[in-house]
Amino acid sequence: MNAIVKLIMYSALLILIIQSATSSVLADSNENEIDIRTSPEKILFELDNMKPGDWAERSLVVTNSGTKDFKYLSSASLVSGSEKFYNALILSISDKSGQIFNGSLEDFKALNPREIVSGGKDELLFKVEFPYEKGNEYQGLASIVEFKFYAEGTLGGVSPVDGVKLPKTATNILDIILIGVIILTIGTFILIISNRKKRKMQYK
Repeated sequence: MNAIVKLIMYSALLILIIQSATSSVLADSNENEIDIRTSPEKILFELDNMKPGDWAERSLVVTNSGTKDFKYLSSASLVSGSEKFYNALILSISDKSGQIFNGSLEDFKALNPREIVSGGKDELLFKVEFPYEKGNEYQGLASIVEFKFYAEGTLGGVSPVDGVKLPKTATNILDIILIGVIILTIGTFILIISNRKKRKMQYK
């Protein structure tokens, strides 16, 4: 499944909301084979009175709580709000080895696949900056940005994982066909009765 991070940004308020979801790819022991989680789970940033020149750093931990090693992917996109304000913000992402992204938030599309062993963690440091040179024209603007984290190879990633349990659509199709036949039969029966009544009225 995907871990979804929503970055809600205001010129006076900055909130980074995180929503993580557990994968439904299960092993025979009922343990999750693919289980990607983020910490904190809900809010990463909550900054009041943000103005040009302000910046903030927060740590985000991605955890492999499943039974299999995997590589995870991430992406970001503007969901709604001011594209102007979104384009003005600067994003920096680092890990223990150093900086892995630094640039305009609009230029951040995805991180390269990052591997986490079963039970392992990957800590990322996010820094968001509202450049000093930006003026008061950004006052009151807001943007919502969605970050997604998902295991490579799952349905949200590059290709399906072996053993993914697909829904039993055959049963649903048979049910739909049966309902259709019943409706058709009832409609035909009503039509026959209606025609008979019309004929009786013509003979009278």
